[in-house]
Amino acid sequence: ALANIVESRDGALWTVQNNGNYHFRLSTDASYAPSISELSANEPLIRFLAKRNWVIDINELIKDPDLYGDLQLPAWLKEQEQAWLITPLILHESLYGFVVLNHSLTRITLNWEDHDIIKVAGRQAASALSQLEASLALTKARQFEAFNQMSAFIVHDIKTLVSQLSLMVKNAEKHKTNPA
Repeated sequence: ALANIVESRDGALWTVQNNGNYHFRLSTDASYAPSISELSANEPLIRFLAKRNWVIDINELIKDPDLYGDLQLPAWLKEQEQAWLITPLILHESLYGFVVLNHSLTRITLNWEDHDIIKVAGRQAASALSQLEASLALTKARQFEAFNQMSAFIVHDIKTLVSQLSLMVKNAEKHKTNPA
């Protein structure tokens, strides 16, 4: 959805994990594979996105690094020749993740309105991704609960069988001479 806004074909998604680091999740370009799959929350790029919530135009950053406070692109991102925009995914005023979009089909110069619409779409994407993860976690919890319930029934049935067999063994010893 973010790529469609700027007529880009491809992009890559990074999201925060429980350990606070950012992990590469997926790419719409099958040939895209970053050289690293995990970024520390202390990386300059991550800190910049979390603090400023800006859409980073890589071409603009290269031409005028002062606009971005002399932010240096990480090596793994420099390797991606088609990388164009880095869009933060903000959820509840914190950085949930980011999307790296490749160049658009047509060369576009973005203005502040474009950046604003991309940021709003990034917030919507973060919200949707977070809701999806919550739904998946809930589904997993429900499956675990069902498994626990089934296990409890099985254990109860086994205990009942053990009790019946124990009673038969006791009665067999007690009444082994009495066939009736």
